[in-house]
Amino acid sequence: MIKQRLEDFSVHVAVIGPAGENRVCFASVNTDFGRNAGRTGIGAIMGSTKPQGYRSSGSKDLPVHDLNS
Repeated sequence: MIKQRLEDFSVHVAVIGPAGENRVCFASVNTDFGRNAGRTGIGAIMGSTKPQGYRSSGSKDLPVHDLNS
């Protein structure tokens, strides 16, 4: 819905669900490419600050300090 509302399907999104909104201690943040961050309950923290999701976009590379570690 975020991508449709923005009319830009090249952005990436990270969202919380009902568990995050209700601040469940094991709530996760879900991304549009099938990854979830939930080991620390970050979805509950995100739910306590009221955003439902974030979007990001860009075309520049991010430098990585050490790819071998």
